[in-house]
Amino acid sequence: QKQVIRESVSPWAAPVVLVKKKNGTLRLCVDYRALNKKTIKDAYPLPRIDDYLDSLNGAKLFTTLDLTSGYYQVAMIQEDIEKTAFCTPFGLYEYTRMPMGLTNSAGTFQRLMQNSMSDFMFKSLLVYLDDMLIFSTDFDDHLIRLGNVLERIRSIGLKVNPNKCVFCRDSVDFLGHTISESGIATQQSKVSSIQKLSTPTSVKQVRAFLGMAGYYLKFIPRFSHVAKPLLDMVNESHLSGLPRGIKRQRTKGSSDFKWSGECESSFRALQTKLISVPILGFPDFSKPFILDIDVSYSGLGAVLSQKQDDLSKVIAYASRTLRREEKNIKSSFKLELLGLKWAVTEKFCSYLLGNKVTVYTDNKGLTFSNKAQLGAIEQKWLSQMAVFDYEIKHRKGSLNRNADFLSRYPSPITQDETECEAASEDEDIGINLAILTPPPYS
Repeated sequence: QKQVIRESVSPWAAPVVLVKKKNGTLRLCVDYRALNKKTIKDAYPLPRIDDYLDSLNGAKLFTTLDLTSGYYQVAMIQEDIEKTAFCTPFGLYEYTRMPMGLTNSAGTFQRLMQNSMSDFMFKSLLVYLDDMLIFSTDFDDHLIRLGNVLERIRSIGLKVNPNKCVFCRDSVDFLGHTISESGIATQQSKVSSIQKLSTPTSVKQVRAFLGMAGYYLKFIPRFSHVAKPLLDMVNESHLSGLPRGIKRQRTKGSSDFKWSGECESSFRALQTKLISVPILGFPDFSKPFILDIDVSYSGLGAVLSQKQDDLSKVIAYASRTLRREEKNIKSSFKLELLGLKWAVTEKFCSYLLGNKVTVYTDNKGLTFSNKAQLGAIEQKWLSQMAVFDYEIKHRKGSLNRNADFLSRYPSPITQDETECEAASEDEDIGINLAILTPPPYS
């Protein structure tokens, strides 16, 4: 009736399955895996969600638009229609509109939206497939931007679903996050679904849980440390003595699944942490960044923050466990330098490249790294950081700052704190955030 499918006489055929949607209706899903294997892949990339969220600094009003069955608004090329054929109890049908499940559907749709909205992108609009976010700093400007986007949508022949649109709000849900002027938080409905998960009964379920929790990785301090028992369980390195094929089968199966007390504690701890995650600030690329490095012999940790409007705001947390070869490092200096290299050149590279950053560490030897007699590996790490504008400052262990508290309750930088920071310059001690509890991996 909607002219999305039609009867087919195609030599192609794919199986179907019905999936219940949140509203109780059914979604028709076609298994196109066989077709996808024979398809030339479209490498058009989907946007990095972090890049989108980072571009919202200063925005105060938001509107979200959702396209009605977005993929179905794109017509199939005539010669490719027969390849989409699928079997049903009522006969063979094929799509005249672009279906979900094709390997190139996402890239095709994202290209359409970005090319159509290119002059609005990152200025007033963000588009991720069929989800659109319009942002502005005041109401009058917001109405103008909204009108421009709606007019463009109409001109290219697309339609929005008014039941899923939210207009002119100071807080909206977008791509699994709650966006407001204050910053970025986790979307409560997404977190609630993770909270309701029962204890996993297979390695596959553990992987699925880590995937969902890992989506909010940058909100959780010491994520890799807390999740280590679960990460160890799914790590194929524990099966190093087996051939690759057997290793894959053993990992997928549940016959060797052993759920220990440590795994249960890790599982529950991650669920609990997702309830009380902090609100992260938007990065301001006109201001310098602050990077706190904390390492131990079990993992690397880092906190990226900024001082904005007399507030100390956490931008992101990052952590990871040590790799097998890194566990052989005995020097605390070398381990701290590894943590610095990882945080600067890998984890936070997109923030720090081209911007000034002050690095705080409790390893005083790291402040002399440019003057020290270094080995080949350390020199290689320093050369990788040469393109970054960074300054390393030492802080005493007693002056370690915890970014977790201020990210939830950002407080003004007081006069006493400013005086303390100035007084510490002679000792080359950087004062950062509020004195509370020891930092990650201390």
